[in-house]
Amino acid sequence: MIKVRVSQFISGILSFMMMICITFLVVFISLSLTLFHSGFISDRMDDRYYQSALDSLVETLKNEVAPPSNIPEEVYDGLFNAQIIREDSKANVSSILVNIDDTFDSSRIHRLIMDRFTEYAHDNNINITETNLDTLADYCLEEYERQISVPYLKSFAPIRLWFENAFTYVLLIFSVLLILLALFLFRIHTFKHRAVRYCTYSLFASALMIVPVPLLFLIQGSYNKINISPEHVRMLFASVVGTTLRTLVVSGLVLAVLGAISIFLTHRMRQKAIRGERDY
Repeated sequence: MIKVRVSQFISGILSFMMMICITFLVVFISLSLTLFHSGFISDRMDDRYYQSALDSLVETLKNEVAPPSNIPEEVYDGLFNAQIIREDSKANVSSILVNIDDTFDSSRIHRLIMDRFTEYAHDNNINITETNLDTLADYCLEEYERQISVPYLKSFAPIRLWFENAFTYVLLIFSVLLILLALFLFRIHTFKHRAVRYCTYSLFASALMIVPVPLLFLIQGSYNKINISPEHVRMLFASVVGTTLRTLVVSGLVLAVLGAISIFLTHRMRQKAIRGERDY
C-alpha cells in the first residue's frame, strides 16, 4: 500500500513537471510561429494597411502642411501611391526587426516631393525660393517617415532578438527534460496505461494553463481599443495581437484533443492489461 502511494506521489510530481515542459514548449513554439517570427508583422501589413497609411499621409499633408504654404491641396494628390508606401514600410519594419540601420533612402522621396513642388511653382509662375521649397519638402518627408514607421517596433526588436537567441536552447532543454520525465514515468509503472493516464493529466493541465488568458483577451477585445495613432498602426497592432492570441488558444485546444485521445488510449491499454491478467 505504501509502495503504491509513493508511486502515485512520484507520478504526480512527474506529471506536474511534464505539464510545465509541455506548456513552455507549446507557448514558445506558438510565439515563434507568430509574434516573434521575422516576417509575421510584415505579413499582417496588407493592402488595406497601405491604403490607410496613404490616406492618412495625404490627409495630414493637406490639412497641416498645405495651409501655411503657398501650395494648394491639389498638389499633394497623386504625389504618393500605395506601392511606394508598401516598399518603404516593409523595408523599415524588416530593418528594425533584424537590428540593422532602421533608416531608409529618404533622398528618393525628398526628390519626388521637390520635383512636384518645383513643377507646380514653375507652371504657375510662383516665386518660391529653393530654400523655402526644401524646408517644405522636409516637413513632408518627416510626415512620410511617421506614416511608414511602426513606433512600438523599436522597443519590441530587442525582445524579439532575445527570444530568437534563446529559442533553440529552450526548445532543446525542455524537449530533453520532457522525454526523460516520460521515460522515468513509464519506468516506474508496471502497467503502462497508468503512465499514460498521468500523461493525460499533463496534457489537460497544459491546455488549462494556455487557453484561459488568451481566450479572455480575445473575448474582451481590449487590444482592439488601444489608443495608437495613426489608425493603420493601431489596426496592425490589433491584427498582430489577435492572431497571436488565437494561435495560443488553438494550440491549447490541440493539447486538449490529444488529452482526449490519450483517455481513449488509456482505456484500451487498461482493457488489454485486464485481459492479460485473466489469461495469465
